[in-house]
Amino acid sequence: MEDQMKVFGSNLDDSERNYQNVVPPNRTRAMKAKSGEPSFVRIASHKSCISSRTSKIILYILVCVSLLMATAAFLLAFLKFLPQCPKGWLKFQTNCYYLSADQQPWEKAMSNCQSLNAHLVVIDDKNDIDKQEFLDHLKNSSYWIGLRRYPKDKWMWINGKSFSETTQSIENNEKENCIYNFWKDSKSRKKKTACTEYFSYICEKEQL
Repeated sequence: MEDQMKVFGSNLDDSERNYQNVVPPNRTRAMKAKSGEPSFVRIASHKSCISSRTSKIILYILVCVSLLMATAAFLLAFLKFLPQCPKGWLKFQTNCYYLSADQQPWEKAMSNCQSLNAHLVVIDDKNDIDKQEFLDHLKNSSYWIGLRRYPKDKWMWINGKSFSETTQSIENNEKENCIYNFWKDSKSRKKKTACTEYFSYICEKEQL
């Protein structure tokens, strides 16, 4: 009898234990909901990671744009300090040249060049061969140059240099005291004439 009671008690204890292990439905739903929280957290974390990457990319783009703008501003500021020619002038080596559209006597042509902070072009036969070729391609008509005869029958350039007669001899003539360039046989040549004649002219000055 005692053995039967023990068996019954043992079965009862097992039932109680099984009952204790039974989870109510509402608690099961709560546990499921609780077990679902990590998935939501993972999604939120993934979105946060994407947002962080997007912010970094935008920041990188903004930095690159800022650097490009700063570089462009620096280059523009630097170019302002580089020597350059005024608008309407042509650059050759370190000088600027202005080709007139009108014709004037030598003195007036020189005055017009001076008003532009320049002078009539100087073309020394020995030292300015490249310059002469440059001007020949620009203007193949007659034009005044900065060469004339001063007192004591001395031919000089307006910059004070003496004229080196390498292409032709200039005869003394009281009425022919100025020199102009003219185009002949596909070549530029110098010729003396009266300073009151009308020709085009070329002004010359250093780059600003």
